[in-house]
Amino acid sequence: MNRHSRQCWMLVLGLAACAGPEGLDERETAEAAIEALPDLVVSSLGYANGVFTCEVVNQGTVATPAGKKIPVGYLVDGVERTWSDQLDARLAPGAKLVLGTKGPAFMIPTGVHTISAYVNDTAQFPEASTTNNVLTKTITLGETKPDLVVQSFQYLDGIFTAVVKNLGGATPAGITIPIAYQVDGVEKTWGHVVGVMLGAGQTLTIGSTGGAYQVPAGTHTLTAWVDDTNRVVESNDANNTLSKVVTIGAPTGGNPVNVTFAPPSLPFSAAELPNPFRGQYLWHDKAPVPLGWPTVDSYYRFNWIDLSPARHVYNWALIDQRLAKAKAMHGRFGMRVMALCQDCSPHTFNGARSAIPDDLAAVSNPTVVRDPANGAAYLVPDWNSEAYLSRLEELLSAIAARYGNDAAFAFFDLSGFGNWGEMHLYPFGGATLSAANATRLVAMHTRLFPTKTLLSLTAHPDVLAAAVASTAKPIGLRIDCLGSDRMGGAEGNLARTPGADKVWRRAPVMTEWCQYNLGNSGLNMFVLGEQQMRTFHVSTLGTNFRVSPSTTVEQTAYRQADVGSGYRLRTSSVKVAITAAAPTTLQVESTWVNDGVAPNYLEWKAMLIVDGPSAKVTLPLSSLDLRQVFPGAPLTHAQTSSLPSALPVGTYKVFLRLDDAQGISPPMFLAQDGRGTDGTYLLGTFTR
Repeated sequence: MNRHSRQCWMLVLGLAACAGPEGLDERETAEAAIEALPDLVVSSLGYANGVFTCEVVNQGTVATPAGKKIPVGYLVDGVERTWSDQLDARLAPGAKLVLGTKGPAFMIPTGVHTISAYVNDTAQFPEASTTNNVLTKTITLGETKPDLVVQSFQYLDGIFTAVVKNLGGATPAGITIPIAYQVDGVEKTWGHVVGVMLGAGQTLTIGSTGGAYQVPAGTHTLTAWVDDTNRVVESNDANNTLSKVVTIGAPTGGNPVNVTFAPPSLPFSAAELPNPFRGQYLWHDKAPVPLGWPTVDSYYRFNWIDLSPARHVYNWALIDQRLAKAKAMHGRFGMRVMALCQDCSPHTFNGARSAIPDDLAAVSNPTVVRDPANGAAYLVPDWNSEAYLSRLEELLSAIAARYGNDAAFAFFDLSGFGNWGEMHLYPFGGATLSAANATRLVAMHTRLFPTKTLLSLTAHPDVLAAAVASTAKPIGLRIDCLGSDRMGGAEGNLARTPGADKVWRRAPVMTEWCQYNLGNSGLNMFVLGEQQMRTFHVSTLGTNFRVSPSTTVEQTAYRQADVGSGYRLRTSSVKVAITAAAPTTLQVESTWVNDGVAPNYLEWKAMLIVDGPSAKVTLPLSSLDLRQVFPGAPLTHAQTSSLPSALPVGTYKVFLRLDDAQGISPPMFLAQDGRGTDGTYLLGTFTR
């Protein structure tokens, strides 16, 4: 594929070693202005026998430019495989264009894949928006084995009924799907559906074809076993059963309830869990890698002079625009302010590149240093001067005053010292921030941003030590060189700081990929970064690499780093009980597991929902704190709740939902099966 200067596994070009921010010298002064431009979207996408077809619509206010072609790239699992274009299409507002395949045909292998069409992927002309240029869909090709599970089942008056779900490929047409119903491990009746084809993701209800069986009074274990006679060749036969404990023979008014649900967990190969403060985030307005990967949070670094060109003058539009985008994604935004930015500060003061306002440069006793690579002159303030530190506090105070009550403005790097704001002066050298002022800088941030998640870079030992020891509020870590040998020096910095290895237990470790492995080990950056993610309990990762993962080994490691990072919460069991002696009291005992590498750091409101034929009750699990579910340490939570009245006789569905306490994100995506479109998870049913 040499049609483009880049493929859709994006080439992300960094500007300076050790994670210097990209593109800061290309920002326009009028970012908030929106011109009258075309706006292309892909409205439909198809594939057959190696050939792709898509329909493109111009939903902008003007036509595409004359003499310009309209290109489209076709991707399979995030990698471009072929392409098409239309020369001088001149697509008017509201007009449509059908594009086929001009590049070579590409036969997609057997299995489940994502395909994407990326219109104007080579940026032939500017658009009102480029965030809507990709349409992605999932297709299944060839023979993929089915995987049948019992999603839920119930027993009522001698009749068993089960809901079976197919987690794999479609079953063969015309096949019989059987199920056995057991009581205390002994089959008592059975059911089947004849001549059915159960598609991928579809469900099927199976009753008691073998006749009714009255379960005797007492407490029993009931089991539903789908495909017990192996009629269906499946990819997994180990997940065909679902059991629950019931008590039969209740007083008038409904049976007592004593049932335990064990929801199936999701494998790491399943779809990503797009929750805040975990996984891949949008770094510096870059598209996710691969295209279409679900991201929630976003992050940006600003030169001081861009945010505040003079004292008490602020360009809030730079932050407001990106904060609005974060809210549109139902995610959170974070940032850093830089006072020195090698290769990314186009403004000059007295002939030297400067990232701070001119009026501050004039009074902060600056020095001029030279870039050892190209001789460029840079202005460096006196980091320890009162003029500089007091102005820094003014700037941070203004940011805090504007965004302090906006929950979506969620995380903030300790800012104000070093090249790229990374708390070091490489490659310039010079006088560093004193220990006393390092403590002052940390205290300044904790005082001004009490409700925000603060993150400390690791290069300045006194700043890091003060951040780790902070009692005002927990401070997390930011590491700008994931995948490099020793994470670009961060490993050594953390090892030399007492308590730094325990920071992840109370505040997140947020990272970005290094531009490349800066060390001499020769290890692959993505393979090494995936290992570092686990060792250092990384929550989030940003895409600041020069070349995207391309080989199978790199793409596998890169994906594992994304899906394995942060928290992956699920319930291993939920027990619900109502006794005959206390029919208006519901006892709930849930066990929570974290399959990730770090805890969740946000507040979520857990609710159990009991929905029946004539009653629906929502019960907050108010004492459950999901921030305490650590990797490898399951948490069991028990709670007794009062029902408005005794539940009438009938069959009830039990759901679980976790709502974002700040109202920003949708209900939490759990690492378990059963999520509905409203964000609730069906645990199962019980009968009164």
